[in-house]
Amino acid sequence: MKPVVRTHRPANQLAAAVQTRGGVTIAEALQHATENVETLRADYMAVLDEKIAAIEAFTRSVGFSGDAETIRKVYALANEVLNEAGAFGLAELSAAGRSLCDLTAARADSESLDLRAIRVHVEAMKSLRRPEVNGDAQIRAAVLEGLRQVTAKMGVKPTSGPTR
Repeated sequence: MKPVVRTHRPANQLAAAVQTRGGVTIAEALQHATENVETLRADYMAVLDEKIAAIEAFTRSVGFSGDAETIRKVYALANEVLNEAGAFGLAELSAAGRSLCDLTAARADSESLDLRAIRVHVEAMKSLRRPEVNGDAQIRAAVLEGLRQVTAKMGVKPTSGPTR
């Protein structure tokens, strides 16, 4: 006698859901996501300001020697500024963070990092957070051009990243 083999194929719930009319449209989902991100904006702007202040604190400390460990910390904070500013549509602040990342990455194992270049980046980031600068595209572009000149003078080649 042959054994009887029965197979059972459960219904694919995802396939059924895709074929069902209704639900949220892509436009509605994007609108909801944008609204959710906006509810976080004020908190994250304060966090960005704290990170910029932390970078400034590193450079203002009497014992700042530009050692590799401190430069790595500055790089990590600049990278967070780059990412978080970008997530909230602050393209120029994100670009300033990227520029500081480029600068510190290029000099992480070197004793030739000029502290003034980091301080220029910090001041640029602080200025980009000011409403009168944030509201003027020409000033924002001038700030970024100044950072490009600083990094070029230091012999740092900028990494490519998203541009607007």
